[in-house]
Amino acid sequence: MKRAAAICLLIVVITVAGCAKQEKLDYTYKGESDDWSAEYKTATTGSWTKRNGSEHFNGNTDNTLTITYKKDITELVSKHIAVSYKTAAGGGSQSLEYLEPSPSGAFTLLRESGKNIALETEYSVIKVTITVDDSTQALELKYDK
Repeated sequence: MKRAAAICLLIVVITVAGCAKQEKLDYTYKGESDDWSAEYKTATTGSWTKRNGSEHFNGNTDNTLTITYKKDITELVSKHIAVSYKTAAGGGSQSLEYLEPSPSGAFTLLRESGKNIALETEYSVIKVTITVDDSTQALELKYDK
């Protein structure tokens, strides 16, 4: 009897594991303005499940937003830089004082991870606004195939 119960349990575990196939969804969005380029990357791993009659994605997402100054980076020394972004899953903002030149001109402003959050798709548009002192530039980041 115990052996039969163990075999049934094993079959149930194998069946459930087979239904929950892991899927990887990676998207990169890029955009530019006169002075800036930006890249937003999202990497999601998880599986689709049916709950209350509709599909839900259960997984983990890692997002990164990197902005790069396209001109002479020393122009930004001692400047106040404010960056905001809006995605399908939310958004945020960050401010910084740029005190010394960076060789690359790139700033990674966002590294976040989440579980079971809204998903970006290839149709998503990420809106980024960058303000340096009193000058503001808006960028629209679109899916980069």
